[in-house]
Amino acid sequence: LTTTNQGTTTETAGNVGYSKDKGVLSLTYSNGTARLFTQFNYIGHAFQNVNYAPDFIDHNREASRIFTNMGFAIDVADRLTFQVNVDNVFATKPPFPSSGTNDVYFRGTFGRFYRFGVTAHF
Repeated sequence: LTTTNQGTTTETAGNVGYSKDKGVLSLTYSNGTARLFTQFNYIGHAFQNVNYAPDFIDHNREASRIFTNMGFAIDVADRLTFQVNVDNVFATKPPFPSSGTNDVYFRGTFGRFYRFGVTAHF
């Protein structure tokens, strides 16, 4: 990913938010009325700025991260389902700097996040 502004070309692939290596693994187990869900989001290492010389700043390289999400749902009646989801189960921190506007690390900016729900089927 490169951008050019007034004749200056800047490389952004590999910067924080634009890691070159990403992957998602989702696992679901169903047994009758109960369902378990686990999702692993892998984001490879990244740099604060790939355009910097290797010794320009300390801590330019950010380590890879895995964000883990889990969920459980159970049908308690023919038309009623209870569910609970936990995003970022292990409260994995995003690299610094990171903001909530960066989709790649969005879950990490909030830390561990819980959601509870009830679904009625009509």
